[in-house]
Amino acid sequence: IQSDIEQILKNGYHAYKMRIGYKSWEEDLDRVRTARECLGDNNELMIDAIMGTLENPWNQDSALRNIEDLKEFDPYWVEEPLHPSNYRGYKYLKRKTSVKIAVGESFCGMHEFEAYFDSIDIIQPDVTNCGGFSSVMNITNAAKSKGIPVALHVWGSAISILANLHVACVLSN
Repeated sequence: IQSDIEQILKNGYHAYKMRIGYKSWEEDLDRVRTARECLGDNNELMIDAIMGTLENPWNQDSALRNIEDLKEFDPYWVEEPLHPSNYRGYKYLKRKTSVKIAVGESFCGMHEFEAYFDSIDIIQPDVTNCGGFSSVMNITNAAKSKGIPVALHVWGSAISILANLHVACVLSN
């Protein structure tokens, strides 16, 4: 993590996104602590809990406990702290924590995003999952009208990266 962060800072970036969830909670906290120390206070740290990927995702109570543990590291967001289908859990977290929650990489269209607009802080559409450019533009415009920031999510091939870059170039933020 230290060498990764040194490289991104050297290259002029001011934010770092890291995954947690594969190691013990103590190891993950140590990794997050190292990331925050390397980044300092003037750079953003985003934490991806990948609960849509893991076999035993956190429930809403363990997610809240873990998010509260992460709060001391001032994360810009905690991404996917619950399985993406856990609507009630996201609604619970929105009420219980001040840490921003990001979700949406696995959502496939406007209906899923609309259902979550009142439960999350940042949406993460991926043009390759959401039905193409027009669909993502409709989703991002709907989110913006509700004051919800958009952070495009990209995971996959060079085609996926370029497709999302194309959308990013036309977004106002």
